[in-house]
Amino acid sequence: MRNDALAVARQTLETLPRIMGRIRAGASRTPDGLSFPQVRILGMLEHRGEWTMGRLAAAHNVSLPTMSSMVTTMERRGYVARESDPGDRRRVLVAETPAGTEALNAVRRENERLLAESLKALRPEDLSALTRGLAVLEATFPQHEAAQSDTRQSARAGGSNARHKDRSGHA
Repeated sequence: MRNDALAVARQTLETLPRIMGRIRAGASRTPDGLSFPQVRILGMLEHRGEWTMGRLAAAHNVSLPTMSSMVTTMERRGYVARESDPGDRRRVLVAETPAGTEALNAVRRENERLLAESLKALRPEDLSALTRGLAVLEATFPQHEAAQSDTRQSARAGGSNARHKDRSGHA
């Protein structure tokens, strides 16, 4: 059984980069030329609400000046807005704007189209098997694990979760 899990792990790790490569290629062909890291930033902001620059930098494993440069580019395009944290004016909060939401949705639609193009060649039974496999993966790696990983990364980088709230107001 352990060897089966190891073989599936190996196959998954070999396959996912090809899928992600296709998604990155789609992201690079967005109308506004959003980079994959910029798309990821928009997704994080959409999912979790506003973030500090420090948390974004830690989550992307880049320096604060690098993240600031990426956010500046996105801000000039109207995809994000910055504001001072009311609780600590030294901190800058970044939030997605309606234009950022629209751009992210456009990228998602294009990614879905690209992946569907590849998947449409599959037989119906293969699509069903893939759907079942994806359901197993989703159950094995719940969404909250990714959130906990981001939180641990931020804590290691000196970020604070005390003021971070998602759009529903939960910490």
